[in-house]
Amino acid sequence: MLNLERLSIFTAVVAAIASLLGATGLRAAELALLVEPPKVELKGNYDRVQLLVRRSSKSEDRAEDLTTVANFISSDTTVVTVSRHGQLRATGNGKATVTVISGNAKQEVQVTVANVATTPSIDFMHEVLPILSKRGCNGGACHGGQYGKGGFKLSLFASFPIDDADEIGRSERGRRVSLASPANSLLLRKATRKLPHGGGQRMEAGSIDHQILASWIADGCPGPRSDAAKVTGIEVRPRRRVGVHGF
Repeated sequence: MLNLERLSIFTAVVAAIASLLGATGLRAAELALLVEPPKVELKGNYDRVQLLVRRSSKSEDRAEDLTTVANFISSDTTVVTVSRHGQLRATGNGKATVTVISGNAKQEVQVTVANVATTPSIDFMHEVLPILSKRGCNGGACHGGQYGKGGFKLSLFASFPIDDADEIGRSERGRRVSLASPANSLLLRKATRKLPHGGGQRMEAGSIDHQILASWIADGCPGPRSDAAKVTGIEVRPRRRVGVHGF
């Protein structure tokens, strides 16, 4: 009987230890971070990449999203800066490390930056037009309407890029842009509400969009390039996501 009691006690202790180790391992696994992409290459002055941070889980489609609560630290802000919510931006050529921290867990992302120039060359199709569309400038209720607004007319949703480049940079004797002082261009002063604008403020002075437009003006307002890269596909991550509704 005594041996049976000892065996029972021994079994219970082993089970308790195993349970404790299992729980500790589970907590460690729960604290592990999954950061995407794990490695980043930025090309050009205004190239940006958004990091996605999740808590590692056996079921990735149910992994907790930590992107808005994690902390991000760049090892060299002269190469890459990172916003409070994990958006990387190229600032200089070279290599740097961005450390992602959440609780006691951390993960490092290696970043390589190239093609950052003193005088950047801005692509009208891929950088300027998306800003105008995002800000609503070429919408039907604004300058994209049938007759435009205030004598300034853009094609609806950038349907005629060549005409848009001419309208912005060359029509009205080029009065909407200032090649000598891009930031003082009528186009930007109206958009930032430095001058009265019926459409209200469309962007903040000094924002990335503002800097891109200023760089495009400083480069002479070049139109669409025939050799510009074309979008061939879109990838969304995570590929699958399960939403859990709580009461």
